[in-house]
Amino acid sequence: MKTLEKSNLSAAVLIDGTPARGVTTACCVLPVNLTGKKDNFIMTTPEWVKPGVWGAIGGAIAAMVIGFAWGGWVTGGTAGEMETASAETAIVQAFTPLCVARAELQPEMLPALKKESSYKRDDFVIEAGWVDNVSEKYRDEVADACASIVVEGMKAG
Repeated sequence: MKTLEKSNLSAAVLIDGTPARGVTTACCVLPVNLTGKKDNFIMTTPEWVKPGVWGAIGGAIAAMVIGFAWGGWVTGGTAGEMETASAETAIVQAFTPLCVARAELQPEMLPALKKESSYKRDDFVIEAGWVDNVSEKYRDEVADACASIVVEGMKAG
């Protein structure tokens, strides 16, 4: 017959080393209440756990601050905005030379473009039909870039 040993924590282990019912051997012997009374069991953690956890939390916060402030990290929303702006810039850069080529085909309109005020030049380019092949969404931006390049070219030439 196997007998039980009891400690003041009511932890029970059989003499041959096998755990009694309700006890686990994963890392330690858990208390088992054999008397039916409620024992107040307080779990204790090693002293190094608290500073280690706070160090990990502080390190994570520091990494995020440094990454977003100086590391060039951005959120998903900001990355999407940057992608859209980059795509729009690429479209404007692709269609501007076509607009300039159309403007050069109508040299009689170039002096009138130069006389227009700078904020109305994009309207002049649109009315002249130099950006008809561009989507409505990007037409104003392409017309503005086209007008700037044509006028700059006229000043240089």
